[in-house]
Amino acid sequence: MNVTSGQPSRTIYDWSLGIGLSQSLDRLPVDVEQHLKIQQFCDKFTKKLYSDSSDLAGLIPESGQETALAALRMDLQDLESLASAFTRK
Repeated sequence: MNVTSGQPSRTIYDWSLGIGLSQSLDRLPVDVEQHLKIQQFCDKFTKKLYSDSSDLAGLIPESGQETALAALRMDLQDLESLASAFTRK
């Protein structure tokens, strides 16, 4: 938790867990890969909604919130479809 605004702290990913993972022949265990995808979505959510340095709480302006939420909805749908693909394996 971020002490100043109460928001989750940002996560820093190693190259091997981002682009490197998609380029590698080695695969993570399914449950670890699922957890990683969920954590990456949570991090993206935090960055999209709490990235305004001009606001004391870091919230983006109301004018940009609907756009950010629409993008996050699409990302969540992608994550859910990926989760159903994982369960079929």
